[in-house]
Amino acid sequence: MTTQPTTKNEGFTPGPWDLKEMPCGIGCCTVYDVAATYQDDKVPGTRSVAVVNGGNAVWLREGEDIANARLIAASPDLYAACLAARNMIAPVEDPSDKVGHRVLGLLNAALAKAGGAAHV
Repeated sequence: MTTQPTTKNEGFTPGPWDLKEMPCGIGCCTVYDVAATYQDDKVPGTRSVAVVNGGNAVWLREGEDIANARLIAASPDLYAACLAARNMIAPVEDPSDKVGHRVLGLLNAALAKAGGAAHV
């Protein structure tokens, strides 16, 4: 599946977002940088969207940290998939289709959480 770029219309940094693993410099933890590459006329290049700090000697959750970073990096793709699915389901929704109605409700809730009430 190819990654579809999101646009500024959603209000967040357009995707795709990439994940890079970087040592923190002191050898006891890893930092996961989620970055976007800009192609616009303002400041082309790559910039961080989010940074997830990996485990250290006190708080060792390295597996959970990389999973969180991967989920954050996938956010624009997940958003686009939810929006596309909602747009395919909504026009043909049958009020008697309880499963379809529930799926549409879940999609609307996720989109509202990510993009605000304009996406419901």
